[in-house]
Amino acid sequence: MAKRKTPKTAQSNVISENKTDITSAEQPTVHKKKSKMLYVFLLFLPVLILITGGILFQRLTLKKPEISVVMPVYNTAKYLPESISGVLAQTFRNFELILVNDGSTDKSLEIMQKFAKQDKRIKIINMDKNSGAAAARNEGIKHITGEYTLFVDSDDFMFPTMLEKMLNRAQIFNLDITMALAWAVYTPTNAMLPLSTVDQKVSFAYKFLQKNNIDVFSYKRLPDIFFQTARKYVWDKLIKTSIIKDNKLYFDNVASHNDTYFITMAMIHAKRIGYITDRVYLYRASRSGAVSEKNPDDMKSSYFTFVKIKQAMENMGVYDELSKSFMKWVGAFIPPDDWPLSAEGQIYRQKLIELRYGDYATYLKNIAQEPKKQDKGTEPDHILNKSSN
Repeated sequence: MAKRKTPKTAQSNVISENKTDITSAEQPTVHKKKSKMLYVFLLFLPVLILITGGILFQRLTLKKPEISVVMPVYNTAKYLPESISGVLAQTFRNFELILVNDGSTDKSLEIMQKFAKQDKRIKIINMDKNSGAAAARNEGIKHITGEYTLFVDSDDFMFPTMLEKMLNRAQIFNLDITMALAWAVYTPTNAMLPLSTVDQKVSFAYKFLQKNNIDVFSYKRLPDIFFQTARKYVWDKLIKTSIIKDNKLYFDNVASHNDTYFITMAMIHAKRIGYITDRVYLYRASRSGAVSEKNPDDMKSSYFTFVKIKQAMENMGVYDELSKSFMKWVGAFIPPDDWPLSAEGQIYRQKLIELRYGDYATYLKNIAQEPKKQDKGTEPDHILNKSSN
């Protein structure tokens, strides 16, 4: 008897039913897996929220540094720990410290790295090779983010209230540049004296400003003695960063006085300059290899720096207004005839004389007429009286 064939439709239904049975059997396992994944997700969700929220909160509340402290470093391992510690011990805390390693070959970099691990406010910038303080400072300028900038030397020392007092003054009087007084320590004797005692020009500037109750000034207010109101150090001045960046200021890469052009142009561009009378900085003088170590034959650097400043003032249209004070400043840099200079030094001394007086005969005539007290860096009374009116 022939077998009865199942219709194709019936076969399909059987297969379909079998598939349904298999799928139904697997469904509990799939649901269990999904439930487990959901459970794990829900379990870790609060942790993820806390982590993400913490990161966002940190980014939102992270303060931009108000002050950028730039410190060029070259083989100052002996003094560097004290210098960095002085910055980190400031009573004002919202700052960044930019350490520019200028190709040091001693343990300076190791010291910087040790401090950087302990304090996140420190940035280390490495120069490819030793290029000098001017190049190191210019590299530091590229990385500043603070509203104000202070340049310090890696062998000097900041007293704890320096930033606080200078920033407070700057904010109260809306200053573009805030100056401070300093101590000078002379090695190897470690004798410490007020800088104004050993540098009569500093003494003159502050005495004049205080005597005439001048809290804020600019070149427009004191054109006849503008260049005598402050020494051209950079480490005693808190500068608004906008003055530096808006005017594209930079340090001149010369053998000595590399900060003279920078700070002079900053002061000319500043509309409000003020000062504090506190001694908040320790300047280490007479150290071999120091950033500010005097070159016994620096006439060439001085000459080209003055020429560059004069040209800049002429381009700005302010030279006529400031020429009297500028020429007095140039004259103060001309050493006496018996000063030990090389043949090249004598050439540039002569160029300084020509820049200041026009010719040597006029120079001799003026020297004979000028009061002896000018040799100490002070100014003639008639200039003071005229400027104070």
